[in-house]
Amino acid sequence: LLADEQTGSDKTSRRARVEQSFDVVLYLGDNLRDFDERFKYSSAAGIDGRNRAVDEMSDKFGIEWIILPNPSYGEWTKAFKNDLQDVD
Repeated sequence: LLADEQTGSDKTSRRARVEQSFDVVLYLGDNLRDFDERFKYSSAAGIDGRNRAVDEMSDKFGIEWIILPNPSYGEWTKAFKNDLQDVD
């Protein structure tokens, strides 16, 4: 609802904007980046880097963050190096 061309896939500013007016008790998403930009895929860090980020933030999953995986698309496809685009 708050997407704009300037922020693209990064939801950091949108989350902060909502948190100024509301107490957010739970986030739902189908991509790790729906929760935090630390999960942005980096070819340098690879899948291991993403796994480390998940481990570091594991206390939030199932409590503050609920992920509903979407097997059809997402940034996870970048880990396979198939030149698949991040369309989320």
